[in-house]
Amino acid sequence: MNNTKYSKRITSLKGPEFAKLIQSADAFVCAAGFEKRCQNAPLAANVTKNPIIVTFRNGPLQNDKTLEKYVSKFQKVPGYQLCELDWSHVERFEVMFEQSLRKLTNLETNRIIMDVSGLPNFAICVAIIKIRQVFPIANLTLLHTEAEEYFPQHKDFDRIKQIIAKPSTGSFPEYLSGRAVTMFMPSMFSGVALGHYDTCLIVFAGYEPHRTTCAIEAINPSKLVMVYGEPERSDLKWRLDLSKIMHNGIDNQLMKTEEVVLASEVDTNLRILLEYYEYLYDDHVLCVCPTNSKMQAVASALAWETYPDIQLNFPIPADFLAKKFSIESRDTFVIDLGLSSAAQRFLC
Repeated sequence: MNNTKYSKRITSLKGPEFAKLIQSADAFVCAAGFEKRCQNAPLAANVTKNPIIVTFRNGPLQNDKTLEKYVSKFQKVPGYQLCELDWSHVERFEVMFEQSLRKLTNLETNRIIMDVSGLPNFAICVAIIKIRQVFPIANLTLLHTEAEEYFPQHKDFDRIKQIIAKPSTGSFPEYLSGRAVTMFMPSMFSGVALGHYDTCLIVFAGYEPHRTTCAIEAINPSKLVMVYGEPERSDLKWRLDLSKIMHNGIDNQLMKTEEVVLASEVDTNLRILLEYYEYLYDDHVLCVCPTNSKMQAVASALAWETYPDIQLNFPIPADFLAKKFSIESRDTFVIDLGLSSAAQRFLC
């Protein structure tokens, strides 16, 4: 089992620690996302070389406003690159991002910093593993800025409970994403064919039950593990109950287990994945579907890095509801992932 500890700490974007961290980077990766929180760290960072900006095609128009700010800030920095993520062809991102990494020059410190705040979960997983593969001895540091408030909001809680109490009243209001969903199974995370017929699906369940349903229908598991994320902040604890309520309609005919973990902790989410893998790998293929928090996506990538026969799968919505996603921003966290597991084994 991977026993590495991935601690996180709050950093002040105006403080000397953040400035020193950015100055130490051989490359800085961020995404021109539509949430306000995505802009905090990139716009505060005094990047001196190799900024890679992930841009979005066929996504919300709000992405373009963020991109304009990033281009204005970074276009004159040596090694500046744009890396496109096309929502109509998400499978191309693996190649596009690796090409951007291989263009990096003037590498001196072996540190790469990536702000995941604006990246979708599948892109977080792809980017982490591609960085590990292309630069196995690079120290990877993540930045993540949390939002002040997330959708669904607390005022929506009672409304959703009323819908549950009267199923005939209709489906949930749309938050975060539209209901049309397609399943994306990246080739790099396809796992290893073990000849097994039984599949255990682990879903990091958030607030989009239509995406969970898509995963279940596409994978048809014999076992289902619903992992609900408990918010770390006391003012958001109610969202755990909300997530469970929104998933009440999940197929009860499946052999189902429920787990509750802190959504914002990489360690605890990674531990639960590794424990299930080690318990089930003799007679099950393990599929993981991280649809909730970004730290759970990070944990999923690290689990795959430890056991590459794990499969990672992502229900991709046809559209994101940019005005029903999050509001404002709060703290920025630093998460040190260190060297790749391959480099750690070699150096031990």
